[in-house]
Amino acid sequence: RQQYYRAIFEHNHAFLNMGSTRTNAPKLMNIQMELRKVCNHPCLLEGVEHREQDRVFKEFLEAGKFDGKSPEEQQEIMNEHLFIQTSGKMVLLDKLLPKLRQEGHKVLVFSQMVKMLDLISEYCEYRLFPYE
Repeated sequence: RQQYYRAIFEHNHAFLNMGSTRTNAPKLMNIQMELRKVCNHPCLLEGVEHREQDRVFKEFLEAGKFDGKSPEEQQEIMNEHLFIQTSGKMVLLDKLLPKLRQEGHKVLVFSQMVKMLDLISEYCEYRLFPYE
């Protein structure tokens, strides 16, 4: 996340375009909006999700984290890392929501970004939390 933030801030097109085509590379027309996106979740930037998925898969494969794991277990590990561990806000949600749910609370989440709400809904499906 910090690498993407710095690359956007410094207009580092080379880093941002790595592994991207011209159509799915992050746009730097509005720096503030791109910085807001990367602060919420790096996958909100165009082209980052697939690049990070490939990078993390290779990294985990080389580190032996997938040894003896079925494809479903490998996907579970990847989802855990990509959806939750790459964003501080998602880590916080992952800690708070189970506790609040256990205590019977309802949670209302606001966001100005529809894509962030989409990520949160995917997270809720992943953790089997009911949502509307």
